[in-house]
Amino acid sequence: MKNFKKLMDSALQQTELKRVRIKSDPANVQNGEITKFCGYVGYILAEVKRGKKVYLENFEGGVIVTIPSGMIEYTKPEGKNEQAFKHAVMHYIYENKDRFKCDENLLAIIRNTSSIKDIEQYLYDAGFSKDDILNIYKLTINGQLQ
Repeated sequence: MKNFKKLMDSALQQTELKRVRIKSDPANVQNGEITKFCGYVGYILAEVKRGKKVYLENFEGGVIVTIPSGMIEYTKPEGKNEQAFKHAVMHYIYENKDRFKCDENLLAIIRNTSSIKDIEQYLYDAGFSKDDILNIYKLTINGQLQ
């Protein structure tokens, strides 16, 4: 499995595959198992009758799944601002790990989300306060990460 992940990672760096985020409406129960992929980011490998084959690199070490077209949202490439904000979020979570109960899913979703607004919402949903978010922005702007 590790060789597969290495091959996929190198292929992703050498090609220009479309980056997408999986989204689902919790009320849509007909997608059942597929809803567990909600929030993950991946790359379209192929189009098939039932949707698109998508490689999700951070879901259980990498998996290829068929996702209905209606559950796919195209993302723009991540810029320096988003990367700096994510880095500050991870640092803040690590420095305050006793205050927050963040599971692996939240960390994976944050790593895969390219929108700062979406990351903020995930943090609020996880119990972060406005002051916590403000402190993360201060870390991002001041670059006070060690």
